[in-house]
Amino acid sequence: LRLEASQVLLNRNGKQTSEAGVLVGLKTDTESYGSLSLEGVLRDKGDSLGSFWQRNLPINSEWFANNGLGMINTPAIGLSQQQYRFFIPTMTIMGGSTEWRHVSEDFTALAGMGQPGFYSGIRMPGFKAQPGTVSSVGAQANLGEGLKAGIQLVNASDTSLYYQQSIATHALNAQGALASLLWRDGNTTIHGNLINSDSNLYGQHSGAWLDALWRDDLLDHRAGFFRLEPGLLWGNQYMASNLEGVYYRAAYQRSQWQFDGGFDYAAQVNGSEAGTTFFTANARYQYSRDWGFGGGSNVRSGPHNAWSAFAYLN
Repeated sequence: LRLEASQVLLNRNGKQTSEAGVLVGLKTDTESYGSLSLEGVLRDKGDSLGSFWQRNLPINSEWFANNGLGMINTPAIGLSQQQYRFFIPTMTIMGGSTEWRHVSEDFTALAGMGQPGFYSGIRMPGFKAQPGTVSSVGAQANLGEGLKAGIQLVNASDTSLYYQQSIATHALNAQGALASLLWRDGNTTIHGNLINSDSNLYGQHSGAWLDALWRDDLLDHRAGFFRLEPGLLWGNQYMASNLEGVYYRAAYQRSQWQFDGGFDYAAQVNGSEAGTTFFTANARYQYSRDWGFGGGSNVRSGPHNAWSAFAYLN
């Protein structure tokens, strides 16, 4: 059992904001119904919230389920959350979700649906609901030989873009799909993604990116490429778009030396401005148990050139 009361007074730029509330949390483990948790917040400003979770519910000897109800986030497949460069958002909802996982971890299926909204508050979180409905479904499978594949679909109906509460002019209707494939063999990992979105605000657009990681006797390497068309949405949220480029990074670490560096090139898919290249490098040497020193530099080359350098002793 957790019980917390809070009173906050915040003065920012001459404007004072106050907030008071009570948080109540309860958690218990059961043999037949999994782990149960309940959390709620009562706020003096309204927008109170509550959520209930049931985790590791045994369905039979082969399946377990995680279920959520209340103010939660839509579930996401593991491959969408294991992204190195681009973030695939989940959607905040007042609704429900379920995730079914095979005991072997070779297959997972999930779904969630509810009314969209966003969290507010200073110390005690609140929930501001938006009109409409959003949903998400997905599945991921381990195909063997180091190969994993997953797909996720999202839908937003008669709502607005995240944090844009007024939909008097444009009601958002959007669908999105993500296909993700990961291969791992020893010290090598390759992760590829295809994404597509179709909305009444921006039309249909797609994107693709690939990230690779490999290790040899000397260095850790990362490299990849990406191309994301303008107007990409994921449900009721923006994501990276109108961007294409490549990158490479290398890192070295031994008992006393640490080094990493690389470059990134990025340009607009639709746009007249030339692309930009970023170079980064830094190194550190542990001179003794108590002392170390290092430095690095950053260079930007493109329409707006810039550079910086630093050194330190600690």
